[in-house]
Amino acid sequence: MKYTIKTYEEGFIEDQFKIGSRLFDKWRMGGQTRRDQLKTHYSKENFDPETRFYAFDGDNMFAFLAAPSKYGSEGEAYFEFPYFYEGHNGASEQLIDHAFQKLKEKGFTKLITRAGPYWGQTKENALRYGFTIESEIVTESQIALDEFDMTQLLDPNGVNELNFETSGMKLAEFMAPRWNTTVEQAYKNMNPLGSLKIGESRPNPWDQLFTLVSRLVIFEGEEIVGEAMAANVEAFGSKTVNLISLNAKDDSARIKSKLLNQILQDCKNQEYHILVVHSGPWGAPANERFFSDLGLKFSSKLAYYCKNL
Repeated sequence: MKYTIKTYEEGFIEDQFKIGSRLFDKWRMGGQTRRDQLKTHYSKENFDPETRFYAFDGDNMFAFLAAPSKYGSEGEAYFEFPYFYEGHNGASEQLIDHAFQKLKEKGFTKLITRAGPYWGQTKENALRYGFTIESEIVTESQIALDEFDMTQLLDPNGVNELNFETSGMKLAEFMAPRWNTTVEQAYKNMNPLGSLKIGESRPNPWDQLFTLVSRLVIFEGEEIVGEAMAANVEAFGSKTVNLISLNAKDDSARIKSKLLNQILQDCKNQEYHILVVHSGPWGAPANERFFSDLGLKFSSKLAYYCKNL
């Protein structure tokens, strides 16, 4: 089938959102940009409608591809492989070929895409169309709770469940420099989860259920010196827990060991089987060394790939 390719026009957002959310919202560590965010972004002065491509059959949109310019690096564009309705693979292929041609005509010389096993066939597409890996975004390892040697970890004495009402601001003081933000902004960022109790769930922005499994802190005197959080994220399966964060003052392995021990005990007590650990720029822990010393091996799940036009 030959599709009609159009660039962005007002009124396209609703169909774009429906196509994208149908796939992207179900992928691990993914999610379609929400309607209001798209409307805000597409109304900005520097938005270029000629970097968004849509495949139509008649009046019906079946696929779209986004390739926004990479501001600050002349000639570079971020490139997202198409999202499309099932049975319309041809629309995807046509969009890719069309976008390559049009982006080259606009003066772009390099495309950068995010791809990997977590996001459908994106890695296969990247390799098929001549992209090469540039840098990691997410690497992953797993701890099988029934097999892991807990004697590697320190006893979790001094580890406590976070009471956000009494200690939320102290936690914000601890996290603000790690997030490179103000204490007030850190507290605001954490507040949506402040009232969530262990075992309670709420949907994340992409309508995947987020169930709190463990939220821990360690105090030394009046100061928080370590924190950790773990949760079940629906996209990873019902018996899997994600390590959301693990931070310690001075990156202390001693503090991390105590926190991880309690996380694993909480997971077992709630009858989960696997703890997933992510590293890299999007990962929860800041570095892999603590985990590699425990015997964990990480594999690539999402990475930046690039292609010269």
